[in-house]
Amino acid sequence: MSAEKETRADLASWVAHLSRQYAAIVDEFGTGTRPSWVSAELAGLGSSIDNARTRLKDLEASTIQS
Repeated sequence: MSAEKETRADLASWVAHLSRQYAAIVDEFGTGTRPSWVSAELAGLGSSIDNARTRLKDLEASTIQS
């Protein structure tokens, strides 16, 4: 997702999309022993979710200050 002209709705939708992907992988492979690529994928998705949530908070803070 491009940082240009992001809206709260865009970011909230993106967080929801990534969270569904994360949950689908956990549902399929569980939380125990699993292939290493699964852990790597979950780490990447987790990082993307955190980044999107941070951008959403920043956008909301800048909207409040404006």
